Amino acid sequence: MESNNKMPVADLETSSDKAAEVDSLARLAEQGGAAAQLKLGKLYLTGYGVRKDCKCGARWIEMAAKQGLPEAQAILGFTYLSGKGRRHNAATARHWFMRAANQGSAKAELALACMYYSAEKATDEGDILRARSAHMSCSVVGAENDTKEGDRWLKKAAGHGLAEAQFLLGGIYLFGEGVKRNFAEAKRWVEQAAEQGHPKASLTLSKMYQRGNGTEADAKKARHWLQRAADHGDAEAKDILQRRARAVEARRLRRIGDKYAFGIRRQQDLAEAACWYTRAAETGDGDAQYILAFLYAEGSGVPKNVEKFRQLIQELKERGSLAGFERRLHEKKLKYCGADPP
Repeated sequence: MESNNKMPVADLETSSDKAAEVDSLARLAEQGGAAAQLKLGKLYLTGYGVRKDCKCGARWIEMAAKQGLPEAQAILGFTYLSGKGRRHNAATARHWFMRAANQGSAKAELALACMYYSAEKATDEGDILRARSAHMSCSVVGAENDTKEGDRWLKKAAGHGLAEAQFLLGGIYLFGEGVKRNFAEAKRWVEQAAEQGHPKASLTLSKMYQRGNGTEADAKKARHWLQRAADHGDAEAKDILQRRARAVEARRLRRIGDKYAFGIRRQQDLAEAACWYTRAAETGDGDAQYILAFLYAEGSGVPKNVEKFRQLIQELKERGSLAGFERRLHEKKLKYCGADPP
């Protein structure tokens, strides 16, 4: 390789052992080793082991790409698309994505699909699906064909095992966006992505098992995939599990209150019952709050306080209809007030 292609491996920000390793890698890259060029380029792009230098990284990546490495070609496409290391050029990005995709690079295939959907700036799968939907509904000439071409590349990426593409394809079938809604096909692709540890796919699969979409409803599997989603860092899944845990604790506290209220295996004590109902209500249990409101209304176990009754009922109204609480309490025959509430 000509000397003007040499790039110094300077400003190393790690141990002497790592510096020696990077130096050795640089020599192999300068001798024309495509694999070494790719690896060195990635180090400069990420700043791992060397001072981050996107332009230098892109130069090494381009050398490897020109030698035909599909991974390098895909990365080079991203540098042109993002403008990091290369000046933004969508046409050149598409050229390199196409070369990589034609060699079976799933990431390049997905990148091409996004370009056809006009979703180049998408930051997650939701953005991509929204861009695809908007592209389908726009009146620009050729938009429909672009969407079909994007779908073709998306299916290739999914078929090559890319979890993000599998999840996207599953989402398209799940919501029937431009295709006939097909829960079974949606589950097939979402499940493949979930099995690879894709957080949103795991959450979606949990909901499908919960609702019986494309499969028989299965609460056990729904819980399993919800936990998998949370374990992989999905914020919504974590929030659902936390709310469920609070609900379980709230029910436990309310049931203790019930035992004191009705003298179940203990002496009846409405004051103690009110304490447990208060704790349950503070944890978010609506039934306990409804009961507590009527205890305040008639002064059972707590000092009579009409304002407190109204406050608790108003809070329940703001959270939703009171009908559900009233029905459940009627079924349990938990009536604390014979007359209409004040």
